[in-house]
Amino acid sequence: MLMLMLRAKVEFDVTAGVTAITTATTAATVSDTSRKQRQRRKSSVSEKKKSNLAVETETESLKDGVEVVVKREEKMKSMKEKKSRRRDSRMLNKRASRRRRRRRRRRRRRSASQTG
Repeated sequence: MLMLMLRAKVEFDVTAGVTAITTATTAATVSDTSRKQRQRRKSSVSEKKKSNLAVETETESLKDGVEVVVKREEKMKSMKEKKSRRRDSRMLNKRASRRRRRRRRRRRRRSASQTG
């Protein structure tokens, strides 16, 4: 963000006024942020895939001291686990939203009763 501001200040012209600054900054920020978002999206997908596979490495010794490293990859979370977790989070959200609504209602009633 700081770099962008500096880049904008270079383009600043007193006669042109503030508009030059604002346009420069917005253009720079838009391009930069979109690039960052794209990168983040790419990385997050790959990270998720990686985290979903549990890699087990085992060294199996064959005859005459020859050791072979065997990798076993298996999906960690089954669909059932995922679904149950999703359901749990949904229930929690529902409960929280209900609580919020109740609080709001209570507040409104109290304020109404105070004003008369």
